Amino acid sequence: MDAVKEFDKALSQLKASLRDITSVEATIHPAAEVFTLIFCEAFASDQLEHQLENERLGATRSNWTYHTAFAIKRTAQIMGLSCRFEAMGRLDAVIETVEEKPRIAILAEWEWDYQDIFDKGKELEKLWKGTSGLKYGNALLFTYCPLNEYEDFVKSVIEYWQGRAVKKKNPPLLFLPVVVFKGDSFREFQFMRIVEIHPRKVKLWNDVYFSLLV
Repeated sequence: MDAVKEFDKALSQLKASLRDITSVEATIHPAAEVFTLIFCEAFASDQLEHQLENERLGATRSNWTYHTAFAIKRTAQIMGLSCRFEAMGRLDAVIETVEEKPRIAILAEWEWDYQDIFDKGKELEKLWKGTSGLKYGNALLFTYCPLNEYEDFVKSVIEYWQGRAVKKKNPPLLFLPVVVFKGDSFREFQFMRIVEIHPRKVKLWNDVYFSLLV
């Protein structure tokens, strides 16, 4: 079944049925948008299983790296997609359809040290190069950032992505969920903030809060 044709048919039928009552518009949610939403909620809710004994919400590198991968894998399963780790030039995850000829929907990277993503050959560059070769796929970059450095960090990511996307036909979107924290050796999570980066605009999503902080 051609999903696009079926959608167009259903839209036409609904418009005809409601023409004397109301207007009808199509709403398309890219797979990467839905994936990011589910991933962020899964990551935030599952933290209760991994909280430390003193019940402060935080993380060390070792006990949250695997948690991120688990949340990515579980999100793919919920959406009926497959997930390959360390693929396409060692991208952290490649999310694709389960058709006979799979189509890549999302390329994902996650990094504990937010400053590393700008280095040559690191996460941001890998995502841009990977998505630039795709017809439809978008990108997800997940990281952590200190509260007092968040604004400068996000600005740098936006400038990097938009500077390249604005010159490209049908450019990929970048979904950027960031866990904002306080502390150094022990990171106390404050909230997760998500921005959706387009070539000429940025969309800010509702913050995601961790259960212990609500």
